[in-house]
Order: sequence, then C-alpha cells, then structure tokens
Amino acid sequence: TIQATAPLTLTSAKMTLTGTGTILGYGDGTISYEDLIKASKNASLTIDGIEISGHKSGSALGADESTIYVKNGKITNNKGYVGGCIEIKDRSTIYISGGEISNNTSDYRSGGIDAMESTVYLSGGVISDNTSKDIGGISVYDGKITVTGGKVINNSSKSGAGGISASFSTMNISDGIISNNSGGTGGGAEISYGTFIMTGGEISQNSAEDGGGIGSDERSKMKISGGSITDNTAVHGGGI
Repeated sequence: TIQATAPLTLTSAKMTLTGTGTILGYGDGTISYEDLIKASKNASLTIDGIEISGHKSGSALGADESTIYVKNGKITNNKGYVGGCIEIKDRSTIYISGGEISNNTSDYRSGGIDAMESTVYLSGGVISDNTSKDIGGISVYDGKITVTGGKVINNSSKSGAGGISASFSTMNISDGIISNNSGGTGGGAEISYGTFIMTGGEISQNSAEDGGGIGSDERSKMKISGGSITDNTAVHGGGI
C-alpha cells in the first residue's frame, strides 16, 4: 500500500500501474480540484490491476490532451468536484475494457467519469454505485461515447441521468448492460442536444422522474434498430 500526500502529474510520457497493491489518496473533502494522478500533454496512463481509493481532494485520475486505459483493477471510494473517479478534458480519450469503477461521488457533473470535449470507449468492466446530484455513472459533454460491452449498473443522481448522460454529444450503444440506475431525467441514459444510436445491448430496470430507460429532449436525434429497452419505470415515459 502506498499513501499519497501530493498529486502526481505525468507529462508527455507513458506509465502503467499494475499489480495487486493499493494507492491511497489524501484529503478531507475541503479541497476538491486536485487530481491524484493526472496525464497531461499527450501522456498515456494505463491502470492494470491496482486499486486506487480514498482520494477526497479531486478526481482519482485526470487527463488533459491525453489517454487513459483502464484494463483491470479497482478505482473506488473517491470524491471530487467534477468526476469523482475520473475527469478527462481537452480532446482526451479513455478506453475501459475491464476493472471496476465504483462508489465514487462528486459535487457536480458525474460521480464516475466526467468527459469534457473528449471521447469514452466502454468495452468491458463495471461502472457501479457512483453518485452525484447531476449524473451518476458517466457524463459526456461535447464529445462521444461508444459502448460495446461492460456494465453500467446501480448508479444514481438527483437531477440528470443515473447511468450515462451525453450533451451536445453522440452516444452509440451496440452491446453491454445499463441497468438498475436511477436519476431525475433518464434513469439509464440521457441525451440532450445530441445523437443517440442503439443497435444492441440492454437498458433495463432503470428508474427516473422522466424517461426511465432513456431521457431525451426534442432537439436530439434517436435511432434505435436493435437491443432491448425493458422494465424501466418513470412518472413520465417508462421506456423513453
């Protein structure tokens, strides 16, 4: 176990964190904008087996014009201002193919992953039990999210999507499970000023005030040609 006492910034370099150890974050929640580990300026950070937990002064991982790979391991019990677990911005990319992102919280935007002008690829792993008043699991603004596998389950928010939110963005789902999330608008997924494409996968047993399965505004485009949207509940629009 390694106890961190200050943030680590990786600039224009590559780093892989692997093994079975734990990196413990720092902070008491009064400062919430210091990422524990940040990839900056075309850096590449890979998480493959370790646990990162207990950071209360910002996101556990951050990326600015860089790339993050989550292949295995656990990122849990962190608290940030935006993106309790991971915050990426400025044309960054995150690839999630395994591991667990769970029980993270944030004051604003997403408890799990917050992507601003960036791209998210989810092909495996579990994103669960993350909370925020805005979006529970994953938030994408002015970017793109592609879901080809993995599970987004048991995330919650008060006002926005419980599972995945895409604003001014494209959400493309071809496989994977989005289930048992709860939110204000869009229990499973929410699309706002964007494009939603679903050719496969499952959106089930989610709940919300509006749009239990999917919440959408009138300015968004939706194309659903496959997959299943079942057993979702809402005051207005159980499925969509």
